[in-house]
Amino acid sequence: MTSQQLGRLRSEIDQLNLQILELLNERGRLVQEVGTLKEV
Repeated sequence: MTSQQLGRLRSEIDQLNLQILELLNERGRLVQEVGTLKEV
């Protein structure tokens, strides 16, 4: 595996990590919204 291939794979992993974090943040926001609605 060349260093260029390794760099590409690491870049893809970084992008996936960002997507995971965005999804977790959205999930947290939705959980808070559900909690707020349950209080009403």
